[in-house]
Amino acid sequence: MISMKKLLSASLFFSLFLILNSCESRNNDFKDENNHSLFILDNGIHRNNKFIEKNSNFIIEAMAYTTDYKVQYKPIVLAAKNALSINDLFIEYINEMRDQLILDSGGSYTLEEAVAKGRPELSGKPKGENDRKTPQAIFISEASGKEAQGPVLEKKILDLKKEYLDRISALWDNDGFRGTIFSDLAKKEAMMKELEEQLTLSSSENYDSQLNDGKTWSEYTFGNSSVADVYTMLRQYQNDAINSEATVIHFLAEQIGRLRVNYNQFDVLSNSAKPSVVLGETYQAEIALGAFSSRADFSVNVNGANLKVVDGKAMYSARP
Repeated sequence: MISMKKLLSASLFFSLFLILNSCESRNNDFKDENNHSLFILDNGIHRNNKFIEKNSNFIIEAMAYTTDYKVQYKPIVLAAKNALSINDLFIEYINEMRDQLILDSGGSYTLEEAVAKGRPELSGKPKGENDRKTPQAIFISEASGKEAQGPVLEKKILDLKKEYLDRISALWDNDGFRGTIFSDLAKKEAMMKELEEQLTLSSSENYDSQLNDGKTWSEYTFGNSSVADVYTMLRQYQNDAINSEATVIHFLAEQIGRLRVNYNQFDVLSNSAKPSVVLGETYQAEIALGAFSSRADFSVNVNGANLKVVDGKAMYSARP
């Protein structure tokens, strides 16, 4: 005969087992839902990246069209075109890290496997989505003699941001480009600060390990993160790079026609309605007090000859 005490004990144990099993099942369901959201987000970021890149190319085409009749802005268009290639190596590196995550965590789902699970969005995504050891091994530990990629990524982000800023800063070198805002050195500091604040690229420049239990940026960012977490996070770093590229291109586009002229001189100006008169015809001219800029940078060409511009004015003389 089984005692009532043993029966109650066995019943309690079985109930506890069912509760724990139910909790584990709910926990797994929660993980699946979380990963489902992450992979949908990953796909959304990817589509957004393509849209931003397409828009950046459209802006550059519009800038190039403007320079057909505003030739002084051609160096700005060239700078915008060059900006398109700055993040190429960074984007490629991130793709390599995402592939490494998939490879080291058990490969990716085929379309058939994803459909069989009732989650077609998993196609091409890592099977080891809940694995937390692989991100640790790749980004924090120096497993199998391989360099930890967390510090490598940290430096690449900082270097990429610096490269964008250095490229724009250099546009003011050697007196900049005549007829553009880059010929006004007084505006450089404020505009560079404005641009830097708009760049979304960020890693450890504002990170304080003392506020995070002494953890390095890599440990704080990748520690205890799942493959699904890091896989999507890497896509976001690509988005930050592409957004920064777009910010630089927008910044350059805004400078076309933005040059402000300070009218600091006055003189009596004469303007004739006709460039020439014939003998016997009445000559008329408007004479008024006018303002002009002594610092204006422009060129004057008469009959193929360039006139010297001094203090914002060009002098022309001819003997009939």
